[in-house]
Amino acid sequence: MRTFVRNRPVAGAGGPVWSGTGTRIHVVARTPESVSFRVDAVGPDARVAFSRLAYPGYSVNGGAKVAAPIRGWLLAVDLRGVHDGQIVTVAFRPPGFPLLIASPLLAAVIAVWWLIVRARDRRRAVRSAARDATAAPGRSG
Repeated sequence: MRTFVRNRPVAGAGGPVWSGTGTRIHVVARTPESVSFRVDAVGPDARVAFSRLAYPGYSVNGGAKVAAPIRGWLLAVDLRGVHDGQIVTVAFRPPGFPLLIASPLLAAVIAVWWLIVRARDRRRAVRSAARDATAAPGRSG
């Protein structure tokens, strides 16, 4: 049994690795989460494959994500309808990312609301106790 380990980053990981017949592109920007490329020509097979797994969470701005990944796992973008010179960006955000970002904010709002309600209830209890204390000496028994 063999185990392959990547112990240093590989330059170019995540970028385009294949384009369809007659389709030409060049990368203009790349980050670990996204890659942007300029379309030089769109051929009859207007697809581009990336060295990224076709995992939920990818969005395509300027093109369309292909439903069927290339080779069954590579992320593919369809460039039909894209004009020469247009910039296309493929970006990844994990599914549920907006919820992950909103959760701490929601927790903080709930905590502040709870503290306000708790302080209000405490003030009411103190006022009620003060009213009872001032009314007690005047009672006849």
